[in-house]
This record gives sequence, C-alpha cells and structure tokens, in this order.
Amino acid sequence: VVLCAAGGIVDVAYGSAYAEAAGPLRWLAVALAPMILNGWQSLVLLTAGAQRITLAYNLIALAVAVPLDIVLIRAAGIDGAGMAALLGGLFVLCCSTVAVRRHARATLPPGRFVRLALAGAVAALLGVGAVRLGVPWLLACVLALAAYGLAVSRTGVVTDLRRAVA
Repeated sequence: VVLCAAGGIVDVAYGSAYAEAAGPLRWLAVALAPMILNGWQSLVLLTAGAQRITLAYNLIALAVAVPLDIVLIRAAGIDGAGMAALLGGLFVLCCSTVAVRRHARATLPPGRFVRLALAGAVAALLGVGAVRLGVPWLLACVLALAAYGLAVSRTGVVTDLRRAVA
C-alpha cells in the first residue's frame, strides 16, 4: 500500500517541499518485509541460545552496509539510501536464515512465505499501476488492500494458519 501511497503520504505529512522523500519511503516499505523476518529469526536464535550468532552477522552486515551506503547514495542520492536499506535487510535475511537452519534447526515455511509475497506483489502492481493511470492515491490504496485481501484468501495461507492454530 505504501508503494502507491508514498507520494500522498509525504505530501499530507510534510508538504510538497519534501516530495523527494517518497522514493526512499517506497524502498523502506519493501525493506520492511525482510526486516520483520529478521526480527523473528533473531528471536529463534535467542531462544536456541545462539544470540552470539545474531551479533556476529549483524556486525558483518554493518561492515557491508557502510560501503554499500556510500556507493548507492553517491549513485542514486536519497533513493540510494532506501536501496541500501533494502539490500542490507536482504543480506541480514540471508545470514539469519542460514543461522537459524544451522543452529536452531528451524525454518520459515517457504511455500506460505512465497504465496504471501506474491499476494503483496499483485497488490503493489495494482496500486502503483492505478496511481500511474491517474487514480487518486487514496483510492489506489483501497484497491491495493482489496487486491491483497483477495489474493491472500485465494492462496490458502489463511486456511493453513487456521489449521496450525487449531
């Protein structure tokens, strides 16, 4: 939803003088997904007594992030900062996924995750496409949310979750 609403959100919150901030906001919205997964995986490692592993890959991620930030910010300006956040989150996700598999013998269910990601992609494409066709951003957000709800309901993820809870 933030992908199609970023321009409107920035305009309402800060005014047109900050219109350039919509680009990084879009990148950060996408980066939020791996960041949430990283949080879950760090908790899994904590409960497995492997919090030192989390500290180690986060220190490596910091060493990777600084040069990545320098390169991307120089190349793409403020959008480069958002891109670097996304790439950093994906790097940590790769590290945390390997660490959780090796040290906690746990995994996220890939099928469910892929189906949710596809539902999100469908919603994002619809919302962004609607904005580009001239649909007001608030209406495009409603369309994107409806598309996401419909896509999630069609993927079977909700049924899988109901079975897991029952």
